[in-house]
Amino acid sequence: MSDTLPATGETGGSGDRLARGTVYSVAAQLAAAALGFALTLFLARWLGPTVFGRYGVIISFLAWSEFLVITGIPDAVSRAIAADSTQRRAVLLAGVRLEIVFAVALFGVFWLSAPWFSSVLFHNPSLAGAFQLAALDIPLYALFSIHLGYLRGVRGFARQSWCIGFYAGAKVLTSITLVFAGFSLEGALIGNAAGSLAALVLARLLVSADIRRAPRSDTYPALSLLGYALPLVAGILVYNALISADLWMVERLVPDDGEVGLYTAVWNMARTPYFLFMGLSVVLFPGLSRVLAAGQGTRARRQIQEAVRLFLLIAVPLVFFSATSGSGLMGLAFSDAYAPHRSGPLFAVLIAGYTLLSFGLISSAALSAAGRLALVLSINLALLAGQIALTHWLIPLLGLSGAVLATLLTGAAVFLVGQACLSHYFGARLQLLPPLRMLLAALPPSALALLLPASGWVLILAYAAQGLVYLAGLFILGELTWNEVVGYGAQFRSRR
Repeated sequence: MSDTLPATGETGGSGDRLARGTVYSVAAQLAAAALGFALTLFLARWLGPTVFGRYGVIISFLAWSEFLVITGIPDAVSRAIAADSTQRRAVLLAGVRLEIVFAVALFGVFWLSAPWFSSVLFHNPSLAGAFQLAALDIPLYALFSIHLGYLRGVRGFARQSWCIGFYAGAKVLTSITLVFAGFSLEGALIGNAAGSLAALVLARLLVSADIRRAPRSDTYPALSLLGYALPLVAGILVYNALISADLWMVERLVPDDGEVGLYTAVWNMARTPYFLFMGLSVVLFPGLSRVLAAGQGTRARRQIQEAVRLFLLIAVPLVFFSATSGSGLMGLAFSDAYAPHRSGPLFAVLIAGYTLLSFGLISSAALSAAGRLALVLSINLALLAGQIALTHWLIPLLGLSGAVLATLLTGAAVFLVGQACLSHYFGARLQLLPPLRMLLAALPPSALALLLPASGWVLILAYAAQGLVYLAGLFILGELTWNEVVGYGAQFRSRR
C-alpha cells in the first residue's frame, strides 16, 4: 500500500485524511516516546541522579538549539512541496543547501560557546566538554530533518513514521551500548548523534526512491524558503523554550545536584504529551497550508476543529490517568533514589502543565500555515517572558513545587490564547459538548484508580483497563461512533 496520496484527484473528507495521517504520526511519536522513555529509565538508574541531571540539562538545551535548523527550513520545504509537488526535486535541493549552511554555522557557535553555556547560563563550568560533545548531533539531525520535511510535503506519513521510529531505536541501542561499555555521560551523548546518523541514512534512501519518480523542474529560489523559514523558526524556537525553561531555571536556581536530577526525571516523564501532539501538528501543517492556499476557508476550519477534537480525546484521559497514579508511575519508572512519593505529586501537576503547553503546537501550526508568523513569535515571546518571571519568583519560594506550578500556569495561558486565536482567525470555536463528554468518560476509570490504587507492573494493566473503560464511555456518550472508527479503518485499507 502506498502511503503517499496524489496531489490531485483525492477523495475522502479532510477529517479522514487528517485522522489517517495523525494515526501514522502519533503512532511513530508513541513508539519514539516509548523508546526514549526506556532510555531515560536506563540512564536514570545507571548514571544516578547527579550525572543524569547533567545529561538532562545538556540534552534539553541541545534540543532547543537544534530547533534553529530542524523546523524553519524543513517546514518551508514541506509547505512548498505541499503547494506544488511537481517542484519537489528542486525544492529539496534548495532546502538541503540552506540546511547545510545553517547546520554548520550552528555547530560552530554551539561548540565555541560551550564554556559560556556551562558557566554563565547554568553555573556549572564542568559541563563545557559535554556540551561540545553533544554538538556532534547538530549537522546529522539537521539533514535528517530536511528529509522528514520532504516526506511530510508529499504526505508520506507512513515512511516518515518509520524514520522516526528507526531514529529512536538506533539512539537507544547505541547509547545503552556505549554506557555499558563504560563511557557514562559521554557515551549517552555520542549515542544520541549515532541515532541521527543511522536515521539520516534510512531517510535518504526513502526520499531518493521518490525523487527518481519526480518530474524535472527548474531551480527553486532558496530565498523563497529562507523568507518563510526565518520568522517561522524564531516563533518555534521561542515556543520550545517554554518546554525547557522550567528545567533550565531549576538547574540555575537550585544548588543541590540531587534535586536537579529528581526534577529531570519528573520532567522527562511529564513531557510525553509534547511528543504525542507533535505528531498531530506535523500532519495539520502541510494539509492546512494546501487548503488555505486554495482559498478553502470552510475546509480549513473543519481541519482545525478536528485537530482540536483529537487533541482533547488524548489529553483528557492522559491528564486524569496520570494524576491518579503519579507516585506509582514514578516508583515503577525510577529507583527509590528519586523519591517516588515526593516526585509523584510533582509529576501529576507537571504533566497537566505540559499537556496545556502542547496545545501551542496546534495553534502555532495553524497560524504558521496561514502565514501569521509574526503573531506566533509575539505570543510566544510574551508567554516565555511570563514563564521565566514565574519560575524566578516561585522556585526560591516553593522549590521544585514552584517550577511545576509556573509551568501549569503558563500552560493554561497557552491554551487560552491559542484557542482565542483559532476562533478569531479561522472561526474554529471550541465546542463545549465534546470536551464535556470526554471528561465524563474519563471520570469513572480515574475514580476507580483512586479507589483501587495499583503499583509495580500491575500499573501497566491498570492503564490498559482505564483506557478500555474510557473508550466505552466515549461510545456510550456518543462522542465516538462505530461508523467513525470503521471509516477511519477503511482509510488505511485502501488508497484513495
